[in-house]
Amino acid sequence: MSKQFFISTGDKAGFYTLRVVVPKYVGGQWIDGSDYLCTLSTDWDAAVQKAREYLREHYPDADTKLYGDEFKLHDIQRRKSEDLAAEREAAEQAAIQREYTRAAENRLAIATAFRDERITFGKFGPQGTGRGMTFKAAADQHIDYCRWIRSKAEEIAFDLNADKHPQMLNRLEVCAVAFVRWAEYHGIDLSEPEVSSIHVGTEGEKVEMWLTVERIKDSHFTAPNGATSYSWMHFCKDAAGNVISFKTGSQTFDDVQTGDTIKVKGTIKSHSEFKGIPNTWLGRVKCVEHQPKEQTA
Repeated sequence: MSKQFFISTGDKAGFYTLRVVVPKYVGGQWIDGSDYLCTLSTDWDAAVQKAREYLREHYPDADTKLYGDEFKLHDIQRRKSEDLAAEREAAEQAAIQREYTRAAENRLAIATAFRDERITFGKFGPQGTGRGMTFKAAADQHIDYCRWIRSKAEEIAFDLNADKHPQMLNRLEVCAVAFVRWAEYHGIDLSEPEVSSIHVGTEGEKVEMWLTVERIKDSHFTAPNGATSYSWMHFCKDAAGNVISFKTGSQTFDDVQTGDTIKVKGTIKSHSEFKGIPNTWLGRVKCVEHQPKEQTA
């Protein structure tokens, strides 16, 4: 079997290399291509000798033909240690300058968000929160959401010091830092409140209790056949501060809003914990009395 070989160079033409001719299917037709075999030398005669030795060792039984006329290589640039040190220093200075530039852009973005006093990223959290909402409206209506924003600020910058942050901050991070600074400026406490919740009753027990609605979350579900099940998650507290939650689609809750006081009947479904806070879940819940927030204020 006859094989054809030739001497070529690498990408930078700094060494002679040995390649073998192989057929390759390109663009719907067969053409003569080549594959790399080994690096030879920077000297032509030594490269030819090394190529022949390679062929004798790896193709002892093949009819090998070596092609290629002598050609000159590019001069290999050998740099002094002083040059390498200068290049490293220049690269380090460039990296420092990039960090200064990023820090300056971060400062400008945070100052702009602080001035505008608006959330600048997409919808996250409860219904109605997200881009365009003012900081004040978020603090007045969705304090839990604001605490979540605060946690994001703490994740991306120690002591909210984005001036030293080495990477560009995204819109969420910029807004988080600006919002927390705004809250501190206006004396708004974003710390987590102390909770003394305990589990209420036993599973399967029928209960009737007064609750204050802390939060309502949409929990609609659409099945593959297109049918939609409408329900809402209600997160409440009883008079003792215990967390009581339930999911319901009952029409008896149609007029219930966040902050309202309600009297419910239901069955204790399960006990759970979230972030270390005991939570009692109710099932088959109905609202039997309803006092809007304005009436209880």
